[in-house]
Amino acid sequence: MKINKGFTLLELLIVIAILAIIIAIAIPNYSRYVVRAQRVEVRNALQTIAQQIDQNYRVTRDYSKLANGDTLSNATISSWGFANVPSSANKRYEISLKTVTATGYILQAQAFGKQAQRDRDCAYFFYNQSGTKMASKTATPPNGGRDETSLECWSK
Repeated sequence: MKINKGFTLLELLIVIAILAIIIAIAIPNYSRYVVRAQRVEVRNALQTIAQQIDQNYRVTRDYSKLANGDTLSNATISSWGFANVPSSANKRYEISLKTVTATGYILQAQAFGKQAQRDRDCAYFFYNQSGTKMASKTATPPNGGRDETSLECWSK
């Protein structure tokens, strides 16, 4: 009696089909996880910048001025190391001051490169002097931060 060793073609096809199903489920889930992790990174950067601006405000009582007398600008944010997130050549977000006055400011983080392609719903993050967290598909911040996009983008 001859003993066959190895796998039949049918067994190999079944294994390939099972692997294809697992991969089809795993890759999109992993991609969503990566996008959410990168959102956390930019949200943390916005809040850190806001803390530094608020520290200056406690001294100057003017959001547009720094404690050393200089004017708050995008160059200031860059000097703090937060112009890009992450602060390497592989930036995923560009952070800037959308507006700044003596009584308030709005920080903006704009998705860049692959992040902009992958995360169109949360392409822009905003944070203001009162701690309002906003997000949008466009460069226009929504009113109040209580819209569905803002809540979704800042919570996940």
